[in-house]
Amino acid sequence: CALPIYVARCLVQEGETEAAAAWIEQALERQPQLARAHFFNALVLKAAGSYDPALAELNRVLQQYPRDRVVLNQKGRILFLKREFAGAVAALQGVLEVDPEDLQAHYNLMLAYRGLGDAASADREEKLYLRFKAEESSQAITGDYRRIHPEDNNERQPIHEHAARPETPDKHGRKSE
Repeated sequence: CALPIYVARCLVQEGETEAAAAWIEQALERQPQLARAHFFNALVLKAAGSYDPALAELNRVLQQYPRDRVVLNQKGRILFLKREFAGAVAALQGVLEVDPEDLQAHYNLMLAYRGLGDAASADREEKLYLRFKAEESSQAITGDYRRIHPEDNNERQPIHEHAARPETPDKHGRKSE
């Protein structure tokens, strides 16, 4: 039942938004209230430059999950792209109520405040963004360890898989879990 939305998610992440649209449609036919389907549909609409319909989809998701920071970030970004800077600030402040260290929210707030001509707030958000941004030097420090320990490196990736371990019998012939 959930297969279409998983395919759509992968296609959206790969930038294949037009191909994702048919899968999203299938998911919504099966489950019209499925928040994930409306979210990914919003991303497809955003990629096509259809900002108002994308916002309508995000607002449907927010009715079910009003504190979803990913959805609020997307709403803020779309409002910024529409040059509705005050609305973008409001949405992005909602993100910071959930996660005060959200990097994307601070970055987009910096841009929205610049759009409003509020240099002091933009400078504050830029400082917060730079503070929370991962330092490139830390990547170099951990590089050798990650090369030697690919399993740990896999875990730090935002999207990763867990390979199933083969079942091995213990000394009594029982298979491990």
